[in-house]
Amino acid sequence: MAKEQRYRWRTSPHVIGQYVMDKHIPKGSQITLKPNEACLVVEKGRVVGTATQTNMEVNPEAGLLSKMFGSGTPERAFFFVLLGPHDVLIRISGRTKDGHDVSGCVGLKVEFNIQNLGRLLSLPAKGEMTIGVGDLGRMLFNEVNATINTEIVGSCSLEELRSDAGLREDAEAGLRMALRATFDSLALNFKGAWLSWEKTEHEKLLSMQDELDLMKQRNEVVDETANEEMQVMLRNRARQAELLHSMHVQDLNVAEKQKIAAEVAQLQARNDLESARWEVISSKELRQQQHTHQMDDADRGNALAAAKNTAEISNIQNQVELNKEQQKMDIAMSAFEQVQAAKRAREAQRMDHISESKKAEMGMMERMLEKGFDSGATDSNVLQEMLRSQAAAKEHEASMTGKAFETQAGPPTCPSCNAQIQSGWTGCPMCGQKL
Repeated sequence: MAKEQRYRWRTSPHVIGQYVMDKHIPKGSQITLKPNEACLVVEKGRVVGTATQTNMEVNPEAGLLSKMFGSGTPERAFFFVLLGPHDVLIRISGRTKDGHDVSGCVGLKVEFNIQNLGRLLSLPAKGEMTIGVGDLGRMLFNEVNATINTEIVGSCSLEELRSDAGLREDAEAGLRMALRATFDSLALNFKGAWLSWEKTEHEKLLSMQDELDLMKQRNEVVDETANEEMQVMLRNRARQAELLHSMHVQDLNVAEKQKIAAEVAQLQARNDLESARWEVISSKELRQQQHTHQMDDADRGNALAAAKNTAEISNIQNQVELNKEQQKMDIAMSAFEQVQAAKRAREAQRMDHISESKKAEMGMMERMLEKGFDSGATDSNVLQEMLRSQAAAKEHEASMTGKAFETQAGPPTCPSCNAQIQSGWTGCPMCGQKL
């Protein structure tokens, strides 16, 4: 499989533990473990097995880690751990018994116990999916400072602090006893400790550790080769500080001092060269991170502009649709008003026609009565029959006249929805039918 498909769980030199869900791993990714790495396989919150470079079988039932890895199982997770050894650097400060304020650095040498790695699952349970050396330092900071101040600094003078050969053993014994429970909870084996009161050296060490810790916190991805280089540089610098402390406080014969001095000189020469390399790597990573941030900002700006344009276009389209609907409504209301006006005009004309007809009818009845009296028709039955015949004739005439009036005066209607329309219209405002 292609090299780019190999899964890298350590993307920063300060990362020593990574908890990742199987569903978040790219499908088909391959995993290989280095000699000092281990992987816990967790299913439904329970450890089902541990794989290492020399034993990739998780358990007899599950089989090899490579077959389980990257299958997308939602209830499965992997907890990768760099076993160590690790140098955990912790700032210390206190006041000597002769009243001097001092500051320095404690270097703890620790490594993870592969048999107890399941205890580390308490960290992901609290939301800490990525664990760095700096995280261990923060967890141990208070206990280390309390122990060093009680056992070492507070009981020594400034001169004893810098020259007493037994201080290292006292510090190791005190820290081993005080931190036993904490080390057990973190699956750590304590391998030793050293102290540095040389401000220049320990400040440089702590600065390098803080820089790597910041990379981890910002989720910066460091090239794999650069990752290894930075880890070796920090380890060499810590080794030099440890040797310098040994030369100052331990009772050594001439041969031992010469041996340590030669190693310190080699480390110093290497550190001088590596300091420039460190700056190049860290500045390169910073530039890459800044470029990534700039690209992210540009993408966010483009997305915001596109969303704004889309919203404006949508508003314009909505306004056009509203205008069309309003125009159709205006046409319909205008047509409705015209129809109602025509109805009112027809009703007025009909009422006028009825009024005129009644007047004419009354006049005609009066004339008929006068004519009947003049002709000597005095019988009331004869007169009533004449009036009924005349009324029926007039009623029939009025009915025919009204129908003719309505037929002649009525407006045209739409052939589709039967709505009333006006002559000259090209479309019906109610249903849109072309006329």
